[in-house]
Amino acid sequence: MNSTNLAGGKSMQTKLQIGGFTFDLIFDDPMKYAPEEFSEKLDVLYGLLLFFQRKILINPNFPKDVQFHSLLHEILHLIGYLTGDKRLRSSTPQNEYFVDAVSGHLASIMLQNPHIFVPYLKEGESGNAD
Repeated sequence: MNSTNLAGGKSMQTKLQIGGFTFDLIFDDPMKYAPEEFSEKLDVLYGLLLFFQRKILINPNFPKDVQFHSLLHEILHLIGYLTGDKRLRSSTPQNEYFVDAVSGHLASIMLQNPHIFVPYLKEGESGNAD
């Protein structure tokens, strides 16, 4: 992906479906939505999952590849909530490192090999695994 932003550097909102759940995917500064314990410790957030509010925030002020990595990172946290996996769900430093490593490698694989993934992602098509 190039250095332009998924949201064109501005706020944008769409929907993300996962299983039977719908989440608002919001491209805006996550610090505006962050709980106080986050905003007191951090100067910047790349992304933020607000599971119980059904929101995922992605900072649009970073290049597309960083936004994509952040989106996968937050989706892994979301999967942790849905499956009860504490390692994916929790935001301890050790767990954040694990989630960031997995999401970073997934983003790298997908971005470096779009020819493998694009055929599965054609717009307007959805399918079930056979």
